[in-house]
Amino acid sequence: PKGPKRNKNLEVQCQFFMVKRTHVRTEVREEAKCYLHSLLSQNAFPNLFCNPVIIETLMNIINILSYSLSEDNLHKVIAHHRVPDTNYTIQFIDTHEKRLELFNAFVAFGRMFTEQALMISQTLVKSCIQQYMFKLEQGKRNSDAVRQHKGLHVMWEYLSTYSKTVDANSGSGGSKLYYRTDFADYMISLSERNAAVGFVEGLVRNDYRTALKQVKDDMEHAIHNRMSSLDKFKSLQQRRRRMSIVAPVNDKGIALDFEERIAIFDSDFRNALFKLTAMLIHNIDHMDDNENEMTFTTMNSRPYGNDTPKENVLDRDMVHSLTWLPVKMFTTSVMEAAVDCWSWAIVGRPELELLIVEEIYKVWEKVISDRQGLYSIDKPEPSPLAPSEKEELKPRPPSVNPHRLFFKFIEERVYLCMHKADIEMEMLVDLLHKSLSLILENPRAPMTKHISAVGLRFRILYLALYLVQSDYLANGISKYLLREKVYHTAFDYFTVRHHCPTQSQNELRNDIRRLIRFFSLVHGEKKFCNDTNITADIDNVITNGNYIYDRSDSSSRTGAPTGWINSLAGGGGVVAGVGGQSTLSRKSAGSAKYTDKTQGTRLLSRDLLKKRNLLLTLLAYEIERLETFHNPLGRADLQIDQNIQSTYRNWKLYDMNGFSNKTWREYGRLAWSISTDLAISFYYAIPKDSLRSEIQQLVKSNPLQVRHIPDALSIFTVTSENDRQCETSIILTWASIDPVTALSYFASARLNQVANSYTIQFASRILCITKSEALILYIPQLVQAVRYDEMGFVRRLILALSEKSNLLAHQLIWNIRTNTYKNETTPDDEMKKKLEPIAQQIEINFTSDAKKFYERVFTYSDKLTKVSEIIKPYPKGNDRKQACVKALREIGSEVPTGVYLPSNPEAILISLDLKSGAPMQSAAKAPYRATFRVQTVGIEQVERCADPDYEFMHDFSTEYSQMAIFKVGDDVRQDILALQLMRLFHNIFEQEGLELYLYTYRVIATSPGCGVIECVPNSRSREDIGRNTEAGLFDYFRHVYGKEDSIKFQKARRNFVISMAAYSVALFLLQIKDRHNGNIMLDDEGHIIHIDFGFMFESSPGGNMRFEPDIKLTAEMILIMGDLTAPAFLWFKELCIKGYLALRPYRQHFITLVALMLDTELPCFRGHTLEQFNARLKPDSSETEAARYMHEVINRCAHSLRTRIYDYIQFQQNKIPY
Repeated sequence: PKGPKRNKNLEVQCQFFMVKRTHVRTEVREEAKCYLHSLLSQNAFPNLFCNPVIIETLMNIINILSYSLSEDNLHKVIAHHRVPDTNYTIQFIDTHEKRLELFNAFVAFGRMFTEQALMISQTLVKSCIQQYMFKLEQGKRNSDAVRQHKGLHVMWEYLSTYSKTVDANSGSGGSKLYYRTDFADYMISLSERNAAVGFVEGLVRNDYRTALKQVKDDMEHAIHNRMSSLDKFKSLQQRRRRMSIVAPVNDKGIALDFEERIAIFDSDFRNALFKLTAMLIHNIDHMDDNENEMTFTTMNSRPYGNDTPKENVLDRDMVHSLTWLPVKMFTTSVMEAAVDCWSWAIVGRPELELLIVEEIYKVWEKVISDRQGLYSIDKPEPSPLAPSEKEELKPRPPSVNPHRLFFKFIEERVYLCMHKADIEMEMLVDLLHKSLSLILENPRAPMTKHISAVGLRFRILYLALYLVQSDYLANGISKYLLREKVYHTAFDYFTVRHHCPTQSQNELRNDIRRLIRFFSLVHGEKKFCNDTNITADIDNVITNGNYIYDRSDSSSRTGAPTGWINSLAGGGGVVAGVGGQSTLSRKSAGSAKYTDKTQGTRLLSRDLLKKRNLLLTLLAYEIERLETFHNPLGRADLQIDQNIQSTYRNWKLYDMNGFSNKTWREYGRLAWSISTDLAISFYYAIPKDSLRSEIQQLVKSNPLQVRHIPDALSIFTVTSENDRQCETSIILTWASIDPVTALSYFASARLNQVANSYTIQFASRILCITKSEALILYIPQLVQAVRYDEMGFVRRLILALSEKSNLLAHQLIWNIRTNTYKNETTPDDEMKKKLEPIAQQIEINFTSDAKKFYERVFTYSDKLTKVSEIIKPYPKGNDRKQACVKALREIGSEVPTGVYLPSNPEAILISLDLKSGAPMQSAAKAPYRATFRVQTVGIEQVERCADPDYEFMHDFSTEYSQMAIFKVGDDVRQDILALQLMRLFHNIFEQEGLELYLYTYRVIATSPGCGVIECVPNSRSREDIGRNTEAGLFDYFRHVYGKEDSIKFQKARRNFVISMAAYSVALFLLQIKDRHNGNIMLDDEGHIIHIDFGFMFESSPGGNMRFEPDIKLTAEMILIMGDLTAPAFLWFKELCIKGYLALRPYRQHFITLVALMLDTELPCFRGHTLEQFNARLKPDSSETEAARYMHEVINRCAHSLRTRIYDYIQFQQNKIPY
């Protein structure tokens, strides 16, 4: 049986065969080689590779064989040496050539042995080598023993050259490896261990316990300091964010200072941790302290083998501190040291191995209960559709790197203890049961669903399923239940919609490989889904021929499980505490009673096979999606190894592509039976009409089961033949949705949605509770919704919102004024009749203080607008310039308290620069430009300006210059729509963590034909650059930023690429035209910025002939990025594709915003806008197909002849250089 005795026997045999592999007789050597190969091959006993005694023996034999090569030993009569710490001797062969041949052969064997050992457990092998070095130094009392030891030389050479790292589940057989240079980490670890050993060697018995207390105090002190520093950093960040909400804030200095302090605390903790480990290994008290000795037992209260090891209370106390304190820090640096120290302690004190691993497994359970790392609770992230000024849009991945290191140690223990100890194997299986769950409900699911944790989740699932499929677990309920937990935990990941990966390229590649390996393992489940295996698994549960299925409450999404699994869930053991849905699908859990065991197991088998097929389908689409983000251009050098993805490729080609509509419908029903969250996510993840129609029918038939899912409402309200059977009043009880989806119910007819009083009431309620700063972005659509307001709900909503926020009321009045006209001269009688009473009522509802605030803002805004009318009669040139300055001087440099620019309600005006007035080029309409000093304070603070008791605090740190253009006679509503959509693009890019840059300057229409346009700061147009120099854009970059290899040029090129990619996606989706060089800006940092969106969607210059390509990508733009094959240009294309893919999930939101504007009769709408916009977003394509489509668009636009012709026409007609 497995246990210490068998392990010792295997250890002795391995030593024996290693020694005999060096025998003087060839026959003996060959025979020993065969036996050794049998013992070590095919992972029969993987624990032998990480056995400290065997590794020491290997190094000692290499060292002894190296002696035989010395000329001094060549002619000795007694040419043999004893192998240290064994009873074996090695006799040397009589010729130098044979000795050299034997030495080289054994060194080659040592390399292969070490390679296999590192595949199983790097940390344990390195700990063995390091501990052996300490042993040599202590035994010889000098460093020559280490420097002259040839066995150590070979190991060091091997580690420094390759130091292999397993990319995923090591020891599983057939795992593909890649090389990584981590010898520096090994040397750091060695240095830390040496320092710790030196510290311990300097102690005497009387100082030992005092030093131990000091070390533990140092660890607690580091933990306390780190937590205090983290709290201070968070509060400082919040304070800085409140001070400057919109204007950029430089937090780099604060962050760097925080990171430096954290690194110091981590370093202090690491040093103390290594000292504690050294004290445990060299425990002075553990020899003679018999009074405190106690029997070591496992968590299951069973003694470890027949010879129960002894350890004193001090040992247990140090082991407890060694294992439990690191998770209080739980950082990557600390966990690296912790895993290193755990392995060192196991090697240095092998009699405490089971005690140490038992404590480590308890710590893992503690991490689960504390919801840390992989098990952290998923908190709602800010929505890019409803941004808040108090929350930063950015990815918020959980800290799973410490968990990866932790699990790697546990994973290594699994492969080691398979052939080593049944007791530890039982503990590991119990740990896996506690690590996985049957729960699929979003709030209660134990593992985070964040995309950054996908690799670690499926790495754990791979290990669990690997054990389930192996013979190491006995058949029974534990094995069957663990398989069910694997499936449910895998399905749990797919119960939410995932967007862009936040991992680095290498991390994402590794995660994809792990997913593919798990896919292959699940694919092999088919042979385990037969009746025989199922019967064997649950044979101990289904007894006396009585097996009963019970229907769970179908009206409740969280119905308690029934039948035998429910009875076991509360029965303790490995399944104690398990709850949630039944492991059987609701479809299979019929009301019939099966008294025949064969019928029950056949049903279970069929149910498991269906789940396996559904899981394979979900995995295949997720792998494809992640592969697309990892390698959007399909580059050969980024392809995943073919040998590990053959099963996945074959499944996609021959199985999934052959699915019939009936199969997809069955998958939809199965997903619904497992989890309604899974079904809704399935609906959006896979573009199959039959699947979506089936889930849609289920949603309409069972809305109670999905009303907790916001995304399900869009499915429920899609018009279909079954709408008459739907009880739409349930909409009023649905979960909250985003404001854009709420707006869509005001234009249901255009968007193929159910339209009635319930949908509009629900939408009104959602918008009424949405924050003002989020709603300001959607003022144009909200005002247009009045056009379709037959029941008066929108009118009441607007009035309610205007009472809720003064700034919202101001923006509504400006927009209402504008939209009473179709353009700057033609009234819109229908809208005028509806909107003017609303504007009047808003003004009536103002309080006296709000009324004064309103009059201050609007009076000042009207004065600024009238300047255009004043200067219009003057001829262009100096006369108009002087008239403009005079008009501004009459307004005065002082600004009334609390006044803000209509385009920027987050900032208060401080002063007006009277000399900044500058008329623009237009002779007919006389727009002009003026500069203001403004201070960003946030919408909440500007709102308080209506309070007469509010005292505005001037803060120079958040003050900056803002230049704005005031236009009269131009309809800027089309620019507003373009910039509104681009603002959403920007928000999405920020939230998804993509390196894409859009500068969405502000534009607002204050009355028909009048508007305020903010200028792009620190920038100049490409036209101006061309007028000042005949050099191209690339020469301009070199002139401004220096040589190509300079840091300044590289930064400017990077900024150019990320902005060029973002604007390319926006130009394509919105079909923005008239892209001559006068409408393209470059800022001081190298960003390219597009302005003036008078032609978009279906309108274009030249009578809407759509002559220009989808993207402006000229030769000089490409030259800045290198050429069509340069790394910078390839990165540009990757960013374009990633940005495009990130926007696709929001397709319906963009279409909603455009649909609500269609009846404004703007020039860009010509009858097919929605259909064409929808088609560009490829709603029925997979991620790979969409990426390929965007790639084709880019290739088609690069060096387009039509771009050159259009620039030439603009030069000939308007003298715009190119």
